[in-house]
Amino acid sequence: MTLHLETLAFAAFVVAFALTLSLTALEIFLRGQPGLRRWVQSLWLAMFGAFIFSLRGAVPDFVSVLLGSTLFVLSAALTWIGMREFCSRPIYVRRVLLLVVLYLLFHSLFFFVWPSRWMRSMNFN
Repeated sequence: MTLHLETLAFAAFVVAFALTLSLTALEIFLRGQPGLRRWVQSLWLAMFGAFIFSLRGAVPDFVSVLLGSTLFVLSAALTWIGMREFCSRPIYVRRVLLLVVLYLLFHSLFFFVWPSRWMRSMNFN
């Protein structure tokens, strides 16, 4: 049995959509809760990343691979920032953005210059 990656990405989109809508509603009622806004933003990015990744084959690969995976990485970064806000810890936005930019550069390098699915997978993980 083989797994169809685009179907799995679409299923992740559906689950992320339901979770995003429920957490967005929660954020509306609990305004001012530290970290919650960043978590909601993170879920929106993850949902759009899963949707773009599920379009692989329908849109150019560089769009689905680079944009989709970058949205996932930004989602993880926003989750981390939200956790720092929730715990009243200092937030280092420049460091986080630097890591996201480095990720995008390395991912682009192994997509355009030296195409390697294995290296992109290692970079994403």
